[in-house]
Amino acid sequence: MPLLEGSVVALVVSKIIEDVTDQAVAEGEAAVTGHVRSWLGRDRQTLAIKIALVRTEVRFAQEYRDWHRLWFDATFLGGPAAPLLARALTRTVTVTGADLAQTWADQLGGQTGEQYKEKVEPVADQLLAWWVEELSRFEVFQARLDSRALERIAASTEQVNTGLDELRQELGRAVCELDRALVKARYPALTDFLDWPSRDRVRQGRWLAGREWVFDELEDFASGHRCGYFHIVAEAGLGKTALAAAIASRCAAPAFLFAASDGRTRPRQCLEHLCVELIDHYELAYDWLPERAGEDSGFLSRLMTEVSARGESVWLVIDALDEADATAGGRNPLGLPAELSEGVFVVLTHRPGDYTLNVAPGISQHELYLSADDLRHARDITSYLHERSTQAGVADALARSTPPVGIRARRKTTLQDFAAVR
Repeated sequence: MPLLEGSVVALVVSKIIEDVTDQAVAEGEAAVTGHVRSWLGRDRQTLAIKIALVRTEVRFAQEYRDWHRLWFDATFLGGPAAPLLARALTRTVTVTGADLAQTWADQLGGQTGEQYKEKVEPVADQLLAWWVEELSRFEVFQARLDSRALERIAASTEQVNTGLDELRQELGRAVCELDRALVKARYPALTDFLDWPSRDRVRQGRWLAGREWVFDELEDFASGHRCGYFHIVAEAGLGKTALAAAIASRCAAPAFLFAASDGRTRPRQCLEHLCVELIDHYELAYDWLPERAGEDSGFLSRLMTEVSARGESVWLVIDALDEADATAGGRNPLGLPAELSEGVFVVLTHRPGDYTLNVAPGISQHELYLSADDLRHARDITSYLHERSTQAGVADALARSTPPVGIRARRKTTLQDFAAVR
């Protein structure tokens, strides 16, 4: 599995940190083990390792397309390869491409592994070179963990994590770059049909506080209906796009985010993008789009039906439907289908207006209204502010303010609280 999934990256990085700690203290005092593990496990260092790992995969996927899936596998990188990658952070033990190639061949096993061992040694050499090069971009790893570095870590455990937001943004950019490289390698003829701003927004998984009640309603809708359209209706400024991206991320749903300000208003653009997203996500046997894929929803429906026939649920998310160009001929907006296969659910967000679809009997539609005077919305704002205020950089700034601002324990928002600020 590629490292696009945050949980996979976290697994591999945690294993590397565990192994580099063991190696770094192997020749030192046992007393420093905790200090080293703490230093490596801090947000800044962990983010730097994640970025280096993802950028290494980007370069590998671009250069060695045929080998990519076999090497960038969570079982291999988070297993036998982790101790070897960890050695790049030490000066007491070295690792070579031959070592890594042997480890890979051992996991592959049998005559096949031995047959390919020498062939992949240059590949392993290059992977290690990129890994070290990407690590060395970060000041925290430029010296690497020699004995003098261990002494400094043991003597000072108060290092402040600075620039975390910048590192998180860089990790997001690296993941998006990796996504582009993998899609281009798998589907060279389909890449141009993707709307990258929509895909990147979902892939980056921007933080969302609250809104659990919305997800509860989505779950209730899906459990109570065989398929259908779920409308989220709200005025501008109430967070429809952030919510749409969060739904797409949590439901692993293809998503298109209309945005008139960026010129993303064409129905064709949306339909073609969703088709490619479905092909990519569900690994459907297509490396092309028919000419009419952007003219009506026929091909999109075909793809959704194929996935549904496997017994899988399909979710699509379309944000800011009100900013899409009008569809001619009295059809549904975007030409959305009147019929949906079982297990297919489409989430639409838009401002208030008449966006009810013409659907076949048995196809459910539900509207959920978000309003500024909804107590649940007020609670979400409270949750957002509290979560932000407890993050390291914000909390430090509040504590240094004059007078200092403390963070009180959260309590349940009441109707009286909400009435007091209106």
